[in-house]
Amino acid sequence: MSTKLLLHTKQALDNNVRAALKDHLQAELAGETRLEPSTKPHLLFALYDPARATSQQLLAVVQKRGLSARFVDL
Repeated sequence: MSTKLLLHTKQALDNNVRAALKDHLQAELAGETRLEPSTKPHLLFALYDPARATSQQLLAVVQKRGLSARFVDL
C-alpha cells in the first residue's frame, strides 16, 4: 500500500530537476518511490511504500541532492 506525502521545496523545480530527483529517489530507495507533479513548481507529491522506506529516508535523499525540503500534512 502506498502512502502519499506533499513535499515542499524552497526552490522552484523545473522539469529537468524533477526528473533528476525522481531518478535519484528510485536509485537510492530501490524504485520504491514515485513523484507526481503539482501545478506549483515548489510542490511535489511523493508516493512510497512505508513497508520498504520511511518518509525520513525519502526526505534525506531529497536533501542530499541539495534541496531544502519538508513534508506538508495533507
